[in-house]
Amino acid sequence: IKFGEANAVLTGDALQALSYEIICEDKDLSNTSKVNAVKSLSKACGKKGMVLGQQLDLENEQNSESIELRDLEYINSLKTGKLIECSVLLGSLENLLDISLKDGLREYGKKIGLAFQIIDDILDVLGDKNKLGKEVNSDKKNKKITYIELIGVDASKEKASDLIKSAISIINSFDVDNKENLIGIANYIINRDKWMKIFKKIPNKKPSTPLLDKIEFPKDIKKFSNSELEILANELREFLLYSVGQSGGHLGAGLGVIEL
Repeated sequence: IKFGEANAVLTGDALQALSYEIICEDKDLSNTSKVNAVKSLSKACGKKGMVLGQQLDLENEQNSESIELRDLEYINSLKTGKLIECSVLLGSLENLLDISLKDGLREYGKKIGLAFQIIDDILDVLGDKNKLGKEVNSDKKNKKITYIELIGVDASKEKASDLIKSAISIINSFDVDNKENLIGIANYIINRDKWMKIFKKIPNKKPSTPLLDKIEFPKDIKKFSNSELEILANELREFLLYSVGQSGGHLGAGLGVIEL
């Protein structure tokens, strides 16, 4: 950890608190939507979501006996899936969607969340340290039970692919605007290793980011026009690729935030 474990934990705490601050200060959300957003995010992060999943995952590392596949899926649905599921549903807060569509979006989020974790397990074994931003085979070193341990690499790839196909099928079954964005996110998850090859083309020179350089606080983004936001998104992509290419880190999560 570049800045030490204590600083990493504090940074995570600060970012989580910042997410609630951004929601509360948003001028485009109604008060009802703000409350629902904070409630949804709190549940996804809290004692019945990510935190519980991480605790069960720690117990998994210390468990000398193998666990059942359904238990592993439960752990991953909490530690990884809940936040992805929540991020999908947050986009519908200001829309009056019928129950079947909301249930469909929730199921879509669950499936791509589980697929994301399976691909993460695969890359931990087959990935490149410099591309992943972390040590490979870390799960094996920590004696953690993963999909690779339980069903093997080939079956894990097939399961992840089936989950993504099912998620896309759910989205295609509904008449929703911009469905190609949701389909694109699903396809990105299953093709993470392909996208990581972009690291081979990363220049050593820091890209020019005039709009990004003007941002000091999250609220500064609202000063830009729609056309400037498009330019800013491109600057963020280029800077993220450069930054992660120099020091390591998680490319997928950063690019996902930019696209959303």
